[in-house]
Amino acid sequence: MMKRIILLILVTLLLVGTLPAFAHAEGFDASLIEEPYFIVVDAANPSQTLLGLARGADERIFPASTTKIITCIIALEYAVQDGHSLDEQVAISAAAVDFTAGNSLMEVEKGEVYLLEELLYGLMLISGNDAAVAIAEHIGGSIAGFAELMNAKAREIGMGGTNFVNPHGKHNNNHYSTARDMAVLTGYALRDPEFIKICKTGEYTATEIKSGRQVTVRNTNRLIANPTATDENPDPISCLYDKAIGVKTGDTNQAGKCLVAAAEYHGMRVIAVLMGGTLQDADYTANWSKWRAPRKEPYNARRFQDAILLFDYAFDALTSKITIGELVAQGLPATFTLQIENYSENDPTEGLLTLTPDWDENTQLMLMAPTQAALLASLTHCAQERYYKTAAPVYRGEVVGVVEYTVNGSVLLTANLIAPRDVQEGIIVTHTPDASGQPILITDGPTKDIGDKPFPIAAVIIVFFCVLIVLTAALLIRRRIVINRRKQEALRRKRKEMARREMQRQTQQRRPPTDRNRYDDSGY
Repeated sequence: MMKRIILLILVTLLLVGTLPAFAHAEGFDASLIEEPYFIVVDAANPSQTLLGLARGADERIFPASTTKIITCIIALEYAVQDGHSLDEQVAISAAAVDFTAGNSLMEVEKGEVYLLEELLYGLMLISGNDAAVAIAEHIGGSIAGFAELMNAKAREIGMGGTNFVNPHGKHNNNHYSTARDMAVLTGYALRDPEFIKICKTGEYTATEIKSGRQVTVRNTNRLIANPTATDENPDPISCLYDKAIGVKTGDTNQAGKCLVAAAEYHGMRVIAVLMGGTLQDADYTANWSKWRAPRKEPYNARRFQDAILLFDYAFDALTSKITIGELVAQGLPATFTLQIENYSENDPTEGLLTLTPDWDENTQLMLMAPTQAALLASLTHCAQERYYKTAAPVYRGEVVGVVEYTVNGSVLLTANLIAPRDVQEGIIVTHTPDASGQPILITDGPTKDIGDKPFPIAAVIIVFFCVLIVLTAALLIRRRIVINRRKQEALRRKRKEMARREMQRQTQQRRPPTDRNRYDDSGY
């Protein structure tokens, strides 16, 4: 019984020691977040709330265009199946362009043909409903057929409070989800590097295959790209966030202003889902359509600013500082040995060097709590060395290699390995051949046994003839160049002379007849 109690105490102390930053979680003021429904999760475990940052996360909401996240990931998974690819051509149908004014569109046209990959950029960046329909018809055969694929995928990844009826998110009472489900979906989508590549892009130009017409789309996610300035709104609010890696905006009257965002810092990905942002303001609700762009700006920017608040708080709360020296004290490898070849027989350690990383042990590392826990769990075997020089001569202060400290595939720390002293080279001296005709070798250290190998006369002869052939070819080429230059010069002189004669002939023809027939009186 006593052993179990002691074990429980040790486990508790370990958890507390490796996750010190979680104590900050209680300090966040949720009233700062305008959106009524939000949740923050670790992308590696998206079903669980991170640091208690959530409100109304399991209530039913309308996802609007954040729906396009699942449309995109279904298309990407379709493209890697046998017989398919992102280079497939997709024809634009009449249904794909059947949208009224006010819809977000890529602005493709009926009968045009685009690559599937290009339509995914139009889907995720500008939130094109037309691109969504074109993709859905191409993969699912119809909107209804694609919706079946969407719901099957939702069930597969654990979105228990979700139902989809279309690929774009235009309002339908039967098209709904929850903030938590959208976080689960995004965590799943972020496993695909192609998905991140698309939704992290600021601007993209697609080219229609038949006509070559180009369509440029810009990301509506202000964490990734600033909106384009216009005459009506010349100075839009910037919400750029250097840690952002996506993901998708959404906006309908019924859904409000929605944002599913993701950011990465020191190897940890965090997802923030914010839904239903409209500000409960009577004047806002009644007169929004009449407001000019500058007055709308604070409302348009709010969801992105709220996402930044959540990200900064989460990253700050999950980040801890630890010095290299503290890690070394806990077992981080800080001494390495390297056997130098061809060392002198006078070397005191027979060519063995003891190396230490070129670092300052007082340097602080910023580690996310999960990363630090993983590092401490694999501390003694996280070092990977690479050596540039393994043979003498080696000189004191010379960089002979590098060591990388890696956790979960990510390099956290890199340091040079410096030679602490000189290692002289072993000397080879050749004397008169012995009775067998072979040279006698006297060495001043370990060497490769080359005394029983004949002098490579054949190789020397081959090299000599190769050099001779190259020189001969070079001379012939030079001679040909000189001859060609002479011929060209002679041809230029000949053409110049012919041109001069032609000019004289034309001059004679232009003279008046009286001039051409005039006699010199002195001759008669």
